[in-house]
Amino acid sequence: MRIIAIALNTFKETIRDKILYNLLIFALIMIGSSVLLERLTLGERTKITIDLGLASISLFGALIAVFIGIGLVYKEIERKTIYTIVSKPIARYKFILGKFFGLLLTLLVNVAIMSAGFIIILYAMRSSYHVGVSLNLIGILKAIFLIFLE
Repeated sequence: MRIIAIALNTFKETIRDKILYNLLIFALIMIGSSVLLERLTLGERTKITIDLGLASISLFGALIAVFIGIGLVYKEIERKTIYTIVSKPIARYKFILGKFFGLLLTLLVNVAIMSAGFIIILYAMRSSYHVGVSLNLIGILKAIFLIFLE
């Protein structure tokens, strides 16, 4: 129960971080720019969009994990709030696990937002061709899930 409380508190703290929004907006811009890049290619246009979108989700997911993860315990030490938490009857591993699960929840929400933007762009692009462009949505969702696990 304490791990869940620490995880939810960590999630609320990370949502307030400005760098998170900057990376998320830049990721959505990169995914959106794949539409412009696919017009420059010959051949399979959807493949370029899918590849660039999945690469953007992977890259910015890793950047979010690194930049947010670096500051999790450091901010607690800097603000001296870790002393009040550790002085309570809570094991240190529960504190670290709570921080980890809070970061995991933050990444899940961000990957979901980037994935929603990616799928919206794919369907908008598909409807603009008026041709039977086939999208393997199940395969794309599997790839996004594996990117999240990464």
